[in-house]
Amino acid sequence: MKKILFVRHAKSSWADIKLDDKQRPLNKRGKRDAPLMAARCVEYGLKVQLLISSPAVRAFATCLVFQDIYNLHTPIQVENHLFHGDVSNFEEALCGVNDNIDCVAIFGHNPGITYLANELDSKIYIDNVPTAGVVIGEIDIEHWEDFSVAKTVLKDLLYPKMLYNSDQLNRFSFSKFSVS
Repeated sequence: MKKILFVRHAKSSWADIKLDDKQRPLNKRGKRDAPLMAARCVEYGLKVQLLISSPAVRAFATCLVFQDIYNLHTPIQVENHLFHGDVSNFEEALCGVNDNIDCVAIFGHNPGITYLANELDSKIYIDNVPTAGVVIGEIDIEHWEDFSVAKTVLKDLLYPKMLYNSDQLNRFSFSKFSVS
């Protein structure tokens, strides 16, 4: 069983309109939310072993926070095609993962992350995966080369606002996530 965290980058800054889209950094809220979400994933029992990121500064910065919170010392794998990538770009990145890895976090952008979330479960429609949102999927494969979004089961959706508002904490808990 393989687990995947599809992470939308944390909130980015539009303060410098001269910056190229790829160069936009995290804003104050993004810097607050990224560690909150990474810590929540740790509490959730997700044992991330590999980080894959879009090259955009905002996605990579979010990924760096997860690397720090998870205390991972392995290099972040940067995939250029994840910058505004679609579902097939996420599949391509995951199909190349080493089979000894059981849990991957992959960092990207909307609308790709939201499209991907909706491909995971046809019974549930997600209008928008918010910034710093984490879509948790699980797939019953032994080899990453067999990865397909169509075979992946949506297990949960976590996002910052739900953690700040405890009334919504379990709103999107689709099933009890099994951790080994």
